[in-house]
Amino acid sequence: MNPAAQVPARMRTVVLGAMAVVLSWAGPAHAVAPPDSAQLGTLRSAIASGALIGISTSRYELLRRGVTVDESFVTVRTQGRAALVLSGAPESGIERRIPWADIEHVNEVHPRGGRGLLIGILVGGALGGALVAINGPDMFESGDGGAVAYAILLTSASATAGLVSGLANPSRHSLYP
Repeated sequence: MNPAAQVPARMRTVVLGAMAVVLSWAGPAHAVAPPDSAQLGTLRSAIASGALIGISTSRYELLRRGVTVDESFVTVRTQGRAALVLSGAPESGIERRIPWADIEHVNEVHPRGGRGLLIGILVGGALGGALVAINGPDMFESGDGGAVAYAILLTSASATAGLVSGLANPSRHSLYP
């Protein structure tokens, strides 16, 4: 038998085996039992503080303020979204009721944009300062101040990247389960 003909069969076996391992790790997420009175109290106090609440189900995740909870449902007030063509008054205060059987996680979400911005400014400033310290303030002999301009640009880009990174990766404190 030709060894070159056996390579695709071996490769197929390896790929199918790897897929089976990956699929066995990623089991389906399941909702848990409704919260008891202590967990409801914790949820209500977090909601009363005005925190941003993240509600995860198997199909979607909502990030909202002004959520209400009871023994059967989580009620989320959604804002009316304007369509391209409005017919009548815009809707506001629409309620969406999510049963506890559908909910997998409820988290208190804290965006970290300020922290990311500060870290970005410090890192960019350190790199830009090192650039100016090594090369001097000018890139060319004409006294253009190019190294300083590049250091300012580097600090701004690093601060923007830190801000975006901090907002994209908020800290989450689990409230339920």
